[in-house]
Amino acid sequence: MLSANRQALLNLRQALRAEILAGIYPAGARLPSEADLMASFGASRHMVREAIAGLREEGLVVSRQGAGVFVAFPPAKTEAPSTEPQDTTETLELFEFRIAAETEAAALAAIRRSPAQEEDIFLRHVQFGERARSGLPTAEADLALHLAIALAANNRQFSDFILSSGRAIIPRAGGQAGEGSGENALMAHEEHQQIVQAISRADAPAARQAMRRHLEGGLLRYRRAQQGRG
Repeated sequence: MLSANRQALLNLRQALRAEILAGIYPAGARLPSEADLMASFGASRHMVREAIAGLREEGLVVSRQGAGVFVAFPPAKTEAPSTEPQDTTETLELFEFRIAAETEAAALAAIRRSPAQEEDIFLRHVQFGERARSGLPTAEADLALHLAIALAANNRQFSDFILSSGRAIIPRAGGQAGEGSGENALMAHEEHQQIVQAISRADAPAARQAMRRHLEGGLLRYRRAQQGRG
């Protein structure tokens, strides 16, 4: 059995790796500073440096003296060369699968999340809300929140699903009609609020139900958008 420190290190490295491969930090992007990572994950400086060293060994990041740590390559092309839905049918199928998978991920996150993971979920939720209220694109922020919840389930199968799907799980990220801004984004933010609160209360049934309502709401909004385009 892994020690608490070793498990925390693995969680940190996995979280950063997943965000890089999902394209949240694109090629050439600078990762947050050591101090920011320490604050976000509740990790020590030594732990952050070990996690970065591991990512460097994988070839995911490069260090530039005096400048920081940067993503080394286009993540989407490396991990998931074809993540965009091919048509409306494929997108609907993906929504159905997400309802099955992410509802359980949310329930497990409510039970298993660490304090640092809970804080990261809250931070991603706040970032989504800020962009939604400002009328800015929310696709990357949405993906980051769902990834944070999957990581908090502490079962790699859930985060690997988000990772392998990449931007395809957020239809608007692929240039399709959806809920990227305006009223739809604000509605999604309200739904996220219910999920985040349930996870914070360690209420697994409520987290499961809130995630289901959110994804079913997203599916309905997507269908309406497609009908409007037709």
